[in-house]
Amino acid sequence: MSTTPKWLQKVYREQGSEIPPEDASLLYKPALTWEEHNELCKKGDVAALLAHLEEEDHPIERECFYVGTINMTYRDQPQVAIAMGTRYIEEFYRTPEPFGPGRPPNGDILKRLVLLFDPFQYDGDEDYTGSREHAIWVCQFALAFGVTDGTKKGFQGRLEILQQQAANDA
Repeated sequence: MSTTPKWLQKVYREQGSEIPPEDASLLYKPALTWEEHNELCKKGDVAALLAHLEEEDHPIERECFYVGTINMTYRDQPQVAIAMGTRYIEEFYRTPEPFGPGRPPNGDILKRLVLLFDPFQYDGDEDYTGSREHAIWVCQFALAFGVTDGTKKGFQGRLEILQQQAANDA
């Protein structure tokens, strides 16, 4: 069994094996086009989106896929964004730097996830009520990696508010 990543094997098959990996990365073309990706997001086809992730092993493409999917679905397909965001975080539990050395989790995506999980966002929504526990988990995850969200209070402030709400509800 080869230890060469599938994406690199594909480039070598198509372009020849004399290409250095850093150049091969620039020549790599993912199996799924952005138009196809967009269609899957519009349909809310989580199974197909996850199936593509199972095949895609190029770290930058994987991260772009997560970010693109979450950004395309958070408004109209929030459950898709939540599923993909949860999977994004789980990548860091499996591999410390799943998207390459020195690439921490994306703070904007984590902020979006906290907002998607926050029950306050769903007052009056009978289909989904949020999950304060998951929102707290995302904040703690972000803090563990030292990620910021671009706001004054940051993830620490969000975490304190969520914990206070949880205490008030108890």
